[in-house]
Amino acid sequence: MILSSKISFVAGSIATACLLILAAPVSAAEQWAGFRQIDTLYPNTLGLIFYVDGSDLRLAGYSGPCPGNRMFISKTHPNYEVMASVLILAFGSSFLVNLNFENTTLSSCDIIVTRATVAKQ
Repeated sequence: MILSSKISFVAGSIATACLLILAAPVSAAEQWAGFRQIDTLYPNTLGLIFYVDGSDLRLAGYSGPCPGNRMFISKTHPNYEVMASVLILAFGSSFLVNLNFENTTLSSCDIIVTRATVAKQ
């Protein structure tokens, strides 16, 4: 009886630790762009490239070939079809979008979008 209660306690502790790991906060490598208008859409074979208005998201001193408002959702994103559809709708309806992106991609040509919200003006 004592052994089974100790096993139950250990199993419960392990389950609690696993839940805490899975519920960890979003990576510090992600940030929100703030609400912006989508200016241009460029769907291609790799995914959806789009440009947003507003200030450059890249740090001062970036000297790459792409502007700091060029965003990208890859076709390999697990929620690509829904995200691309919502952003195309937002573009056509002139809704504002708030984009969550990986700030580790700020030095590459495309800023990788991970999540987004859409709002009416």
